[in-house]
Amino acid sequence: MPNVVAEGCIAINGASLTEADADRQAGWFEVWLIPETQRMTTFGDKPVGARLNIEIERQTQVFVDTVRDAIVEKLGPLLPALEKLLAGQGMSLDGLVAG
Repeated sequence: MPNVVAEGCIAINGASLTEADADRQAGWFEVWLIPETQRMTTFGDKPVGARLNIEIERQTQVFVDTVRDAIVEKLGPLLPALEKLLAGQGMSLDGLVAG
């Protein structure tokens, strides 16, 4: 979930899709399927709760990891205090990184 961002890209069962919305703290994201995607895939046949293969776009993963590493490097000893402050606001470092 740290690499899932609204309007980012994700592959589900091999189909590259745009994430329409995401709430990393709640642990969910949604994609919208256009009629052509529904016609050309088996998504419409999947029952609720079906297992899917999910792959994060590599470019998004590299960006999030790079920003996270830069924050950790710059903040060093202040990182625990920042995480506590963010938690008090209902946020997380992952949420701050992906903005």
